[in-house]
Amino acid sequence: MELEFEATPKTRATRLWMPKQVLFTPAALAEPWGQQIHERIKHLGLPITELASNRVMGLRGATERETYALAKRTVAVVVAPPSAFKLQPIPPSADWQFHLAEGCPAHCQYCYLAGSLSGPPVVRAFANLPAILDNALRYAATSEASFEVSCYTDPLSLEHLTGSLGECIRRFGQQEHGYLRWVSKFAAVEPLLNIQHNGRTRPRFSINAAPVSSRLEGGTASVSERLAAARRLATPRTDGGGGYSLGLVIAPIMPFADWQTHYAALLDEAASALDKLATTAPASTYMGETQFRRAEKAFADGDYVAAEKHYKSVADDRSNPLQQNALYMQGWAEFKRADYDKALQSFAKVADQLLTLAKKPEQVAQAVEQLTGAQKNMMEDTFHVMSLSFSYLEGAQSIIDLQKEMGDRVYEHLLYQNLGQLYLEKKRFSDSAETYKNFVTHNPLSDFAP
Repeated sequence: MELEFEATPKTRATRLWMPKQVLFTPAALAEPWGQQIHERIKHLGLPITELASNRVMGLRGATERETYALAKRTVAVVVAPPSAFKLQPIPPSADWQFHLAEGCPAHCQYCYLAGSLSGPPVVRAFANLPAILDNALRYAATSEASFEVSCYTDPLSLEHLTGSLGECIRRFGQQEHGYLRWVSKFAAVEPLLNIQHNGRTRPRFSINAAPVSSRLEGGTASVSERLAAARRLATPRTDGGGGYSLGLVIAPIMPFADWQTHYAALLDEAASALDKLATTAPASTYMGETQFRRAEKAFADGDYVAAEKHYKSVADDRSNPLQQNALYMQGWAEFKRADYDKALQSFAKVADQLLTLAKKPEQVAQAVEQLTGAQKNMMEDTFHVMSLSFSYLEGAQSIIDLQKEMGDRVYEHLLYQNLGQLYLEKKRFSDSAETYKNFVTHNPLSDFAP
C-alpha cells in the first residue's frame, strides 16, 4: 500500500528532550550511577520524585491517549532486572545486545517498540549500568564480539540526562576486545567528542526520505542535523571532532508518491556529507572508508571518472583494509569507461595480490586453494573481465603487450586459458585456436601448453 503525504514536507527545530517528571526508585538511588543521574537531573532543574517503592506506578490516564502522553513525558530511573544480565544475540546488527535504558522519547509512528515493551511507554533508565557493563564486557574478554546498545532506546536522546552512553563508550575504549554499536535519530553529540573511544565504538545514524522523517519521526532531529552530527563524530579529534568510524542506516524504506525521487535526494544529501568530510578532514583515520563510499555512490550514478579517482585514492594505500576491493573496483570503473588498457593493469594487480603465494606457474593452483570463497569469486571475476578486455583489444596480442608493460605474470597460462575459453563460448573458434597457439609459441616447454 502506498502512503499519502502532503506535497511539501514540514520543517522543524529540534532541541534537547526534557521530561516533565523524573522518577527515582529507592533501589536506583542506592546505586552510585543512579546518584550521578540524580545530580544531572537536579542540575537541569527538572522535577524529581523519589518513589516510596521500587514499583513505577501512577502513569495511567483516563484514556489511552492520556496514558501515552503522560508516559512519554516521564523518565523513571530504575534498576535493571536480573534478566538484563543474560545477553541475547541480535544479528545482523551485532553479536550481542545489552540495554542502558528501555523506551524512547521520540514519536516515530512505525516504531517496533510500541509492540515490544509492555505497559505505558515510559523511558526507564538503568541505574545499575556499571554492573550491566561489567557483565557485557565479560562476554568480550576473549573475542572481538560486537554489542548493540540501541535495541530498546535511542541512547543519544538520553545522554544529557544520564551520561550512560558516554560511560559505555569510555568503558569499551579501555578494553582490548569487543566493539560497541549504537544508532540514533538525534544529533547532540558534543558530550561524546572527547571520550577516549580508541576505535571501539561505531555509531550509526538512522536517516530517511524527507516525507518520512518530517511526518513520521516526531521529536527527532532533522536528517540534515543527523548528517551534520555524523560529520562531527567522524572528523578527527585534532580538527575538533570525535574521530569515530560510523555508518548510516536507511530504514524503513516507505512506499509513497514519487518515493524514488525522495530517496535519491536522501542519498545525494548523504553523499554531500561525505564530500564535506573529505574536504574538511582529509587526515581522518577513516578517510579511506569515506573515499570508498564516495566511489560507490559515483559508480552507482554512472560517474566512472569520479569513481575511478576515489577508488584509486584507497587502492594506493596498501595498509587500508579496503585496498584490494578498491583496486578491483578501480579496474571496473576503468572498464566501464572503455579504458581497457588501464583496466587490465588494475586487474593484473588484483590477480598479483590474490596469487601472491605462487612464485612459479605450477604453484598457482595451490595458491588458489588457499583463497577464501569470496577471494575465489573475485579471482574468477577478475580473469573473466580481463578476458573481455583482451577480446575488445587485440586478443592474444594484448596479453603479450600487457606483460611487456608489467612484466611476465606467474599466472600467464590462466590469461590465455580464460581468453581461449571466452572465444569458444562466443563461437569464435579461430580466435580461440589462435590464442592457444600464441601461448604455445611463447611457452613451448610449459606444462600448461595444450
